[in-house]
Amino acid sequence: HGNGIQEVFESDPDVFYISIHEHPTFSFPGTGYSDETGTGAGEGATLNIPLPPGSGDEAVLNVLKGRVREAVGKFEPEAIIVAAGFDAHLMDDMSGLAYTTKLYGYIGTFMAFWAERYCKGKVLSILEGGYNLKALSASVEAYLAGLSVFID
Repeated sequence: HGNGIQEVFESDPDVFYISIHEHPTFSFPGTGYSDETGTGAGEGATLNIPLPPGSGDEAVLNVLKGRVREAVGKFEPEAIIVAAGFDAHLMDDMSGLAYTTKLYGYIGTFMAFWAERYCKGKVLSILEGGYNLKALSASVEAYLAGLSVFID
């Protein structure tokens, strides 16, 4: 969970922060519960989606197609910034999640689609976690391939 990102923007109504992560009961830093939705003027501008350990592609795709799609559509962003953590890969020991390399490609495609639809293709991705170098390199490549679907 991107606790620092959430803390910086949780009171800002102009930044909608979405995080899909392992449930905080099982992972450091113990933040990112679903009832953490922002503070003050930013109430409702944070969407935390904690997943139980062992969650994989199907759980994430269902969340992206459902709650995240709906939230992005309501917010209509001017740009999409992705803090891309790759440590949820099933080969990475840092988390108890079980994402495959293929899922990261799908995530890239979702980001590209929403960026194209809502903000003239403006998307910025920043690398965060990923500690199994084989899984990291393959997943970053898949993510970038998914992200590039609208590039001519």
